[in-house]
Amino acid sequence: MLYCGVHPDYRNKGIAKQLYETFFGKVHELGCSTVRDYEGEDSIISASRKG
Repeated sequence: MLYCGVHPDYRNKGIAKQLYETFFGKVHELGCSTVRDYEGEDSIISASRKG
C-alpha cells in the first residue's frame, strides 16, 4: 500500500503526474500487470488526466 500526496504549495506543477508516470513505469518494469488505485473525493487528479 502506498499513499502519495503533493503539498498544496506545490500543486499544479505536474508533480503528481510525474510521480504517477514514474510509479507505473517502475511497476511495469517489474512485471506487474495490474495496479489498483483509489482517489478520495477530494482528489484533484482525474482518471482521464492520468490516462
